[in-house]
Order: sequence, then structure tokens, then C-alpha cells
Amino acid sequence: MSNLGKIIIFLLLIAIIVTIKIKQNEKIKPTTPIPVTVVKSQSATLPRFLELGSDACEPCKMMMPVLAEMRKEYAGKLQVDFIDVFQNKTITAKYGVQFIPTQIIFDANGVEIFRHTGFFPKEEIVKKLIKLKVL
Repeated sequence: MSNLGKIIIFLLLIAIIVTIKIKQNEKIKPTTPIPVTVVKSQSATLPRFLELGSDACEPCKMMMPVLAEMRKEYAGKLQVDFIDVFQNKTITAKYGVQFIPTQIIFDANGVEIFRHTGFFPKEEIVKKLIKLKVL
């Protein structure tokens, strides 16, 4: 192998190492908490809409007003929660989260009955909740 080939390989390795280090630093940056917190179970008999996401994700940010509206409109009928997966790392394993945002609907017994990933418009959520006989 020529000296030029060795130099190119060396530079590629350095670029890979630098990229990995940058990605590692991005993962440990502190995040600003979203002003939506996990609501503790109000009742063992309420169905639950759970959003698993992060404040570093645009679709997650777009879901925040939807969650706030649902929390207000369906108070006493539906528990609406948000959990930041980067601040609660054990949650991703517990719920098997692979993409964010992930929304999970649980029946009144706490059994998962539906799962969605990505932005979920309020109108579609309500349709799904009605179809699942949660509302």
C-alpha cells in the first residue's frame, strides 16, 4: 500500500473517531425540561394516554399542546402523561421504545391496547380512543 493510501486510511479513522466523540457529547448534553410532567395515577380505573418523548425532538415538541388540551378536556376520564425518555432512561426498556415520540394507550386495567409512533394529531387520537371504547 502506498503512503498516500495509508494517509487516507489514517484520516478516515480520525474522522470516524471525531464523529463518535461528537455523537457521545450530544447524548450527554443536559436538556431543558418540558413544562409538562408525569401525572401520577389519579385513579386505578382511568384509561391512560402515555407520550414517551423528549424536548430535543421536533415531533415531541409539537405534541406538547395536544397533550395539554387532552389533559384539560378529558380530566376525570383519561389520564394523560408525558415521560422524557432521556431523563428517565429505564423507561425506554420498560416500554420497548425504539422511536420517539411513542404514544401508548392503556385501558382502565393498565393493559396496553394501542401504540403509535411519530406526531399524532389530536383529532386522530380522539378517533382512536373512541374506536377503542376508551372515551
